[in-house]
Amino acid sequence: MSENGLNAVFFEYTVYLSDEWSIGLISFDDTGSTRHAGMSFNVFQCYGVESSQALLKLRFEKVIHYNLYLFEKQVTVIFELGIMKIRNNLDYYLWRTFMGYAIAGYFDKDADNRIKTLWEGMARSGVDDYLINSENNPHIKFVMYEQLDLDKVKTMLAELARNLKTIPVQFKTYSFYPNKKPFICIDAAVSFEILDLQRKIRSSCDIYAKQYNINFFEQGIWKPDCQLTIEFEREKLTNAMQYLSNTELPFEGEINRIGIIEFHPARQLFSYDLMTDRK
Repeated sequence: MSENGLNAVFFEYTVYLSDEWSIGLISFDDTGSTRHAGMSFNVFQCYGVESSQALLKLRFEKVIHYNLYLFEKQVTVIFELGIMKIRNNLDYYLWRTFMGYAIAGYFDKDADNRIKTLWEGMARSGVDDYLINSENNPHIKFVMYEQLDLDKVKTMLAELARNLKTIPVQFKTYSFYPNKKPFICIDAAVSFEILDLQRKIRSSCDIYAKQYNINFFEQGIWKPDCQLTIEFEREKLTNAMQYLSNTELPFEGEINRIGIIEFHPARQLFSYDLMTDRK
C-alpha cells in the first residue's frame, strides 16, 4: 500500500454517453492502467491524491457521466472537456449517489448574496467548501428526479412561471440532519404560497419524470430549506455551530425564478423568472 492507501484499489466507472446512452465499463488502477469496453477516449492519468480524493485527467469529445466506485462507495460525477478533481469523501452525501435532476426555486440578489456569504463562512471555518465552489446558486429544491423528459418539463415550468408571482420568504432558523455525516441547512418559514408552488410543480412535472425511491419531497414531509453544506465529518460540527451562532437571523427574501439543476456536480440548465407585479 502507498501512503495514500490506493495501490490495491481499482476505480470502476459505468460510463454513459449523454446523447446516445451507450454504456461501457472502465477500470483503472492507481498507476493509470486501464481496461475498457466500447469507449473511445484516452485516459492519461489516474492516481490518488489522498484517501478521500482522486484526480483524473481525461481527453474526450463528449460530455460523459460516470458512476465512480471507490472503496465500494459510489458517487456520481460529470466530466466535461479538460481536467476536473473528484471530491470523493466516502459516504459523501446521499444525493451524490444519484445522477439526475432537481427542480429548484432561486432567490433575489440580496438573499442569494447573504446565503453565499454563509457558504463562504462554512469554507473559511473548515467545515465544507463544496457549495461555494459549485456552479450553482442558493436554492430550495422542490423535487428531485432520476430521469425526466427535459423538453416537456421545460414547457411545464415555463407555463407555470408565466402565471406565478414572486414568493416572499423569511429565512429564520438553521437546522442540521444528524446523519453519520451531518449537513446543515437554513430553513425558510413555511407558507401557503411555498407549499402551493411545490404542489403545482409536482402535479405538472411528475408525469414526465421518474422519481427516486425516497420520500423527502412528499407532502407532509418536505420542508423548504436551502443547504449550507453537504455532508461533513462530525468533528467539524462544533466549528459550524460556532460560526453560525455569530450570524444574524431572520432575514427576508423572495423566490423569483424556478429552474432545473443537473447533478453531479450541480449545474443549472435553465430557469424562468416569476412575475414581479405582486398584488
